[in-house]
Amino acid sequence: MIMLKVLAGVLMGAVAGSAAKSLVAGEDEQQMRAYQPMATIAAVSAIAFVIYTGFAYSAVFAFAAIGELVVGALIIGFLPIGARLVLTNAAPVFLVAAWIMAVAR
Repeated sequence: MIMLKVLAGVLMGAVAGSAAKSLVAGEDEQQMRAYQPMATIAAVSAIAFVIYTGFAYSAVFAFAAIGELVVGALIIGFLPIGARLVLTNAAPVFLVAAWIMAVAR
């Protein structure tokens, strides 16, 4: 159970980091507009994940969830831009998978 929550947090952090990095690294205005909704959805999902973890488990696990998100974002920061774009384009699928893992009991 807890291991699935940890994997969900790392995956959600990776998606949020990937979407944010794709948004920031956009070369022109059209690319930045294309990634803005995904970056917003991923960020809101990450915040909701921390709040959900705090309510479902305890405040200690909520702080751990923040750490999981940071680790996921750091891992994605070392990948090349092509890998980040693939993750950003498939963000809805990965976010649904992460939420399924997070709420599994």
